[in-house]
Amino acid sequence: MRHPDVPAEFFEDMWKSLKAGTLDGVVKNRCKNGDYYWLLNNVAPFYENDQLVGYMSVRLKASPEQIEAANDVYQLFRDGKAGNLKIQDAKSSNRPY
Repeated sequence: MRHPDVPAEFFEDMWKSLKAGTLDGVVKNRCKNGDYYWLLNNVAPFYENDQLVGYMSVRLKASPEQIEAANDVYQLFRDGKAGNLKIQDAKSSNRPY
């Protein structure tokens, strides 16, 4: 489930990236009971007979360093302090697009 700490920009980028191919990124998810967990999510479109039928996800435990970096970026977006920071392919960047 989508965690409210994850900025909308992440999910907008996620779908854009998936339309172009695959996605690898660290994300904070929410459990039904309100708890949360962090993971390194690898997502790829799944096709049958050249038709997109869904997405396949391989999830791994995110490292403490990955969690800290993602959490810091999420906080910047939530606080409106991201400035020129963008999310592209589920990663933050200062590159102009």
